[in-house]
Amino acid sequence: MQDEVLIKRLKQRDMKAYEEVIDTYKNYVGAIVKSRISVSMRNEDIEEVVADVFVALWKQSDRLDAKKGNLKNYIGIIARNLAINKIRGNYNLLSIDDDMEITGDVSPEYEVMNRETRDILLHEVNTLKSLDKEIITKYYMEGETVKKIAEDMQLNPNTVKAKLLRARKKLKKSLLERGYSYENL
Repeated sequence: MQDEVLIKRLKQRDMKAYEEVIDTYKNYVGAIVKSRISVSMRNEDIEEVVADVFVALWKQSDRLDAKKGNLKNYIGIIARNLAINKIRGNYNLLSIDDDMEITGDVSPEYEVMNRETRDILLHEVNTLKSLDKEIITKYYMEGETVKKIAEDMQLNPNTVKAKLLRARKKLKKSLLERGYSYENL
């Protein structure tokens, strides 16, 4: 119900609703963007994409439809696509409307697949060595920076980055072996 009201207010260009959406979903958007581009981009790039997600939402607010999906899904789709575009070098906020349609149609099959993928990932994270598991948990689940993890664990930041990269490769391989797409994360 709250989403329906927020969507209606956004469509009416209510700035208070926009601020409420930002306050509610900024951490969610940050987690999505960070999970996609954190290794290959600077923190400033991540912050830029997060900000642009909300700009894109504002620009597309007239296209929102509470009957087709919830606001969290809309925002998640925007965040994922902008992060992917940033990595590919196709990052252009002005072309969002042209190359990305937000339908909000999230099928039950997609939701189940995402849940199954997350369950497999959690299982696989638990099979990692203790140090790798702790780094993955701090970085992805607690949102800590590489620098902070390195300081807390008395490691070189490059060691932390390397462990994150190796763990991601292992997790990706494990998902692919089970027939799941890594893109569903």
